[in-house]
Amino acid sequence: MTGWLRIASVALLGSLLAACSSNRGAVQLAPGVPSPASAPAPRPAQNIGRVQAVQWPLLRIDDRQLRAAPGARIINVSTNQTITANQIPPNAQVSFELDGMGQVRLLRVLPPGDAPVRGPGGAPRAGPQ
Repeated sequence: MTGWLRIASVALLGSLLAACSSNRGAVQLAPGVPSPASAPAPRPAQNIGRVQAVQWPLLRIDDRQLRAAPGARIINVSTNQTITANQIPPNAQVSFELDGMGQVRLLRVLPPGDAPVRGPGGAPRAGPQ
């Protein structure tokens, strides 16, 4: 009886490994139900504001005290280069994205002429005021 049990367990393990390798490592729980790995990731929230003071990793953007996430990037949009926090111009217009913890994961320094016009409630709006 132990020989039969051993053969059955090896066959079951082999079929599970074959299922995992044919489905790129994801085991589908039920037909038609996507696995958690195939679900679309939520888009990060994007905001626009002015940097008033920077003391890395703490940021002050439009009277909001924010913290930079570990590995956060600062990109100067005019030169398309990654810059350090001390290279951010004072009172610069920025676009930033927050991660799931509410920390800044990406900060884009916008050129002075390309800064979007803010509408009522702080929402960006197209066109001059």
